[in-house]
Amino acid sequence: MSNHNRPGVMFYFELRPCLKRLSLAEKGALFEAILDYGQDGVLPEFTGLLAVAWDFIQPRIDQDRQRYEQLCLQRRAAAMKRWDAHACK
Repeated sequence: MSNHNRPGVMFYFELRPCLKRLSLAEKGALFEAILDYGQDGVLPEFTGLLAVAWDFIQPRIDQDRQRYEQLCLQRRAAAMKRWDAHACK
């Protein structure tokens, strides 16, 4: 699931209540895990509160990745269509 061409990951305000229950060290570990998973697909091995938080975060990262890939495909198809129309003239 390596996505080195993606610009990053989104953070959503809806996560704030979950994050408030974590210590700064746990938030840092979660942040690193989000970046590692978003960029390289590395799944963290969390337990406790971090595991619960991750269960909410991972599906959003996956949904955003799918949405981004779909958008790229649509834009690529539109560019090819323009290119083909231009080449036929």
